Amino acid sequence: MKDITVLDVLHLPIMANAELKAGQNGLSNIVSYVNVLDNYYDETDSESTPVNYGQNLYLTSMAYGVDNEKYINMVIRHFIDMKVSALFIIDEYLDELPESAYELANTHKLPIIFIDSSTPYALIISSIMELKLSYHESELHENLIHELVSSQCKEERKLEIIPLLNK
Repeated sequence: MKDITVLDVLHLPIMANAELKAGQNGLSNIVSYVNVLDNYYDETDSESTPVNYGQNLYLTSMAYGVDNEKYINMVIRHFIDMKVSALFIIDEYLDELPESAYELANTHKLPIIFIDSSTPYALIISSIMELKLSYHESELHENLIHELVSSQCKEERKLEIIPLLNK
């Protein structure tokens, strides 16, 4: 299946005003899941550890990072350790991170992208999931066409495939 990347996500219409602040070399990172972290993260408390199902794109307001460079860098390091695909920060509380956070992100190819706070999380998540589903549907159609034109495809199977392609 064709994977979506951070760059694919940035090309979505909902991301028209998104601003890449760091991690340009991570734009090819694969996005398998979307997750949200808006609770306080405490590295000593396993209950506050964000769940990582794989190549997550994280949305956050980073509200607990206001005037707290140490907290921001701790969270960025944790996301790097989890091999997060990208970090999208809603600009409600912050519109910049400390330079040290950008340096960490650049070193580890973690894109940090700021998004306008008027964009609801639900629309961001649904747009990304719709993109993922469209890639999946496109691949299914390609596989059916390949099967249809195959010399081993029996007539009965062709009659099953054609209506599937016309949906």
